[in-house]
Amino acid sequence: MARRADYFELVMTRKALLGFSSTYFESVMSRGSPLLKRLSVGSPTRLPAALFRPPRTLPTSDSTAVGFHEREQSLISFLESQVHARIVRTGFEQHVFVVGRLISFCSGSEQRGCMDYASAVFRQLNWPDGFLWSTMIRGFGRANRPAEAFLFYRRMREEGKNADNFTFSFLLKICGQLSAVELGKQVHCCVLKVGVDSHVFVCNSLIHTYALFDDVVAARRVFEESSERDVVSWNSLIAGYVHCGLHHEALKMFLRMLRSSFLGPDDATLVVILSACSRLGASDFGRWVHSIVGSSTHGCRLSVANSLIDMYAKCGAIDRAVEVFDDMTERDTVSWNSLILGLAMHGRAAEAISLFERMRGCELAEPNDITFLGVLCACSHGGLVEEGRRYFDKMTRDYNISPGVRHYGCLVDILGRSGQVREAFQVIRNMPMECNAVVWRTLLGACRVHGDLELGQRVQEHLEEMEPYHHSSDYMLLSHMYAKAGHWNDVFEVREAMRERGVQKPEPGNSSRGFVSRQHIDRIRSRSVGFSRRTAMTTRSDPHLAFFLALVLLCLVFCNAQQQYENNRQLNCATTDPSTLGYTCNGVRSCPSYLTFRSQIAYQSPVLIAYLLGADAGNISRINGVATEFATVPKDQLVLVPVPCSCSGGYYQHNVSYTLTSGDTYFIVANDTYQGLSTCQALIAQNPYGSLNLSAGLRVDVPLRCACPTAEQTSSGIKYLLTYLITWGDDVPTIADRFHADYQAVLHANNLSSSSTIFPFTTLLVPLETEPTKDEVASSPSVPPPSRPADTPPNDGSGGSSSGHKWVFVGVGIGVGLLALCCAGGLIWFLCYRQRRRLRLPVSDVPVPFKTVESSADYSELSDKSAIETLTVYEFRALEAATAAFGEDHRIMGSVYRGVINGDAAAIKRLKGDVSNEINILKQLNHSNVIRLSGFCLHDGNTYLVYEFAEKRSLGDWLHRHNKNDSSSCLSWKERVQIAHDVAHGLNYLHNYANPPYVHQNLKSSNILLDGELRAKLANFGLARPMEDGERPHLTRHVVGTQGYMAPEYLEHGLVTPKLDVFAFGVVMLELLSGKEAAFKKEGEKEETLLWACVGSVMSGEDARGRLMAFLDPCLGRQYPLELAHAMAELAMLCVARDPGSRPSMTEVLVSLSAIHDSTLDWDPSDLADSSSMIHGR
Repeated sequence: MARRADYFELVMTRKALLGFSSTYFESVMSRGSPLLKRLSVGSPTRLPAALFRPPRTLPTSDSTAVGFHEREQSLISFLESQVHARIVRTGFEQHVFVVGRLISFCSGSEQRGCMDYASAVFRQLNWPDGFLWSTMIRGFGRANRPAEAFLFYRRMREEGKNADNFTFSFLLKICGQLSAVELGKQVHCCVLKVGVDSHVFVCNSLIHTYALFDDVVAARRVFEESSERDVVSWNSLIAGYVHCGLHHEALKMFLRMLRSSFLGPDDATLVVILSACSRLGASDFGRWVHSIVGSSTHGCRLSVANSLIDMYAKCGAIDRAVEVFDDMTERDTVSWNSLILGLAMHGRAAEAISLFERMRGCELAEPNDITFLGVLCACSHGGLVEEGRRYFDKMTRDYNISPGVRHYGCLVDILGRSGQVREAFQVIRNMPMECNAVVWRTLLGACRVHGDLELGQRVQEHLEEMEPYHHSSDYMLLSHMYAKAGHWNDVFEVREAMRERGVQKPEPGNSSRGFVSRQHIDRIRSRSVGFSRRTAMTTRSDPHLAFFLALVLLCLVFCNAQQQYENNRQLNCATTDPSTLGYTCNGVRSCPSYLTFRSQIAYQSPVLIAYLLGADAGNISRINGVATEFATVPKDQLVLVPVPCSCSGGYYQHNVSYTLTSGDTYFIVANDTYQGLSTCQALIAQNPYGSLNLSAGLRVDVPLRCACPTAEQTSSGIKYLLTYLITWGDDVPTIADRFHADYQAVLHANNLSSSSTIFPFTTLLVPLETEPTKDEVASSPSVPPPSRPADTPPNDGSGGSSSGHKWVFVGVGIGVGLLALCCAGGLIWFLCYRQRRRLRLPVSDVPVPFKTVESSADYSELSDKSAIETLTVYEFRALEAATAAFGEDHRIMGSVYRGVINGDAAAIKRLKGDVSNEINILKQLNHSNVIRLSGFCLHDGNTYLVYEFAEKRSLGDWLHRHNKNDSSSCLSWKERVQIAHDVAHGLNYLHNYANPPYVHQNLKSSNILLDGELRAKLANFGLARPMEDGERPHLTRHVVGTQGYMAPEYLEHGLVTPKLDVFAFGVVMLELLSGKEAAFKKEGEKEETLLWACVGSVMSGEDARGRLMAFLDPCLGRQYPLELAHAMAELAMLCVARDPGSRPSMTEVLVSLSAIHDSTLDWDPSDLADSSSMIHGR
């Protein structure tokens, strides 16, 4: 029995495959043999009894000493000689269950040769089931043999076997590993056809695959449309965001997972989130995740602990990383490597090397190439030259690890820092692999530091040979070396070369601070914001104006120690009053300051408020008396937020970054999200995006209002200025009493008088001599009566006389300053008025009602449902000037004219009647394939709509009205496919992403406009209607449209669904293919033929491709890929199906057309016989 026990323990795999009696089998199963669990399911009596006949002899103790490695090497021969032989001898070689267990074992093995053996066994089966086909596909995928996996899938379909959810999961995983985007999309199409897209395994595979394709939009779409989600679904999407570098979105999705899912995060979730925190430096969020780990069963998980070490090290909290490492009961190589690299990054070289020596004495962890990379980095940062050389040699000599490029780079850095640049150069010359630009650039930096100009020039030559583009740092390092050596002519030549080649820094300098889960970036801009930028342009055009502006600024600095209260001007986004851009810089350049913020549902803890306002969560919890950074703050409670304040572009600001969500405008972000701490004017001035160009996911800079004390305030004891958010019921005496501030000082700081009115959603500066406390914001004090100035007592002392004289002088100074300011301001206004041509008047972001009216004066009578935001109201005289009084030379067609407004071309359309529907729709749409409406004008009962100008006119002009004999006027195949792809994108946006969705209802080639690059844009939304109930049909009696484009159900029954646009788009595709109009006359016939009605006869029958060639536009000649044209025609035929239920959705159309578009891009017109880029079917 002892010998049997040893045998069970040491050769479990061999025994399981050879088999014993049922008694022996059950005893082995009780020990948990993984191989037996693979080879059997349920009771062993299900397997043929002949397979479990006891062996004649048991192995001796000597035979059990065979090592595991040797058993692995003999696995294939063991399977062939014994297991398979036993199966054949017992007559079960066609038993699907028995052979299936063997194939499943081989497909799960990573040993080479297993899949060849499994394939041979599979071929001997007469009737393999779907599970075995899927198992073979999975095995070839694991063996990195994708071609054979897809070959098996093809054979599977040819033999009539249906693919299931597991089959598609394996295929999608293979596509993701290969980054085969086109192949993955085709598999997705097959998934939709088979109808397994709702299965959780398939959805997870789709999310993972699209994430590997860097298409997180598609991955997010699959996630949102999935009816069932598990923790793998969330993990796949979060990991996809991290893979694509969208770490902020990953953190937001993690928070959503915690709020909206009953599934808690597992180890994989936490590892990915901690990775995102380390990439962002989001230490606050990382500590919060650590608190989740500490309060759950994840605390003992090795992978999570390793991620915590890495996160803390990269976020600058190396001591916390050491604490996590010391608390671990189990450590692997990754644990040691993470801490060694972290200590090296923080310059603690001695500790890193000491930790490495400890690792060498640990039996459970073996140093690898990453370990030595960390040690060499530590030697580099610590200046340990000899130690670096010793460890570099030890890596090869003692551990048989070949150094890589990064190891050589560290050695070069070690030698370069110590001044041994010539030796470092020899190290590069002797490298066994090609050196990359990073290592050369490291040596170039060392040459600059140590003044080796000759070697630096040689290194620069190597860099220019290696990289086709020019890196700015190379030129700057060389320029500094020339300057240090006094070669100023060479410095000039380097700078001139940079200018000629357009070399510049890729982006402005930036720095991160505070809670960086939303990366708060202070950009160092060469331009100032808003008013300052416009002023700079004006001063460049008029030097006299620059002098007077300097005079104004001088007066402001010396005469005005106050900030101008914004006085409710921020609610009108068109206002250009400087007070709306921020508080002017009239004190120190930077200082600590305080903001107030009222907690709301999305931001009810210090860590989340810090997330929004770019502050430190620990400071917020400390100053507000909150127990922890993650504790909940009562809703609507005033919260003190300490932030750094600095001067930028002439205004004090605390800059943060914010990601727009659906429906956000500058007005909403400033006054809703940030509660008035910023203004829409400041946002417009700070960001390069126009109000019409905002979209979900766009990141904008948000300048928050703060200020620093002036010299006068500092001399009177003021240390801080608090930005207070005014709410209903507030007045200046109440606010001053609440923060124990001087009432007169508050008035003076905001340039107010005792009779001034303050407004909600504006800010007020409160000067403080000490830091504000939690008691001042915990509850609002009772409102005291307005204070009255005390009666001035008789002055009988000299002090009063001195004070009186002082205020006389101050009054005279202020009066003189104000007089000079008024004079300079008047002159500036006159000069600006003389030079400016004011062609348009912008409308504010505040909703302006609209209907067809006689003049703009009638706006106040209109309803709010047809509001117009961020459009421009043009003066009629400006449009007349732009179009030469609407002359014939400027007419494009009909009532559409071409004009030039402020140097930009525009299309101006004159309409009568009610056009509010088109305006209300276009103002809400923001897509590159939808025409953009920039503004309008009302004059004498006509409405003039101003659109972006489409230089190439309409698609109908190109297809039907251009000279067919002129090759330059004929659209090529690639151009036609690109236009169809653009139109599909625009319609898909209307149907699925617009809020609410819309049906265009008037799609035709004349309503598809082409810009200068022949990119298509949808136009003419006069008949469009919202589909707020999704695809639920609507009935109408008002049937309007163009013959040939209207779907049968619309003509016959007035049925309106998104399938109307699908039908019309199918007709447009047929126009692109044939060059014919939607309704055309054949030769010798009087009645018109509908293009969509004749496509069926073209595509049916045996010689469909031959008839298709005759159907295609003659001006194409033979310059098109026939298979792609056939695929596009098949797609068009599906779109124009008479039954709307048989038509695909626009999403499906876009997916199929994207495949045709991508294949067209790969198609080479010079080789028409090449079909490698063709696709077949939809």
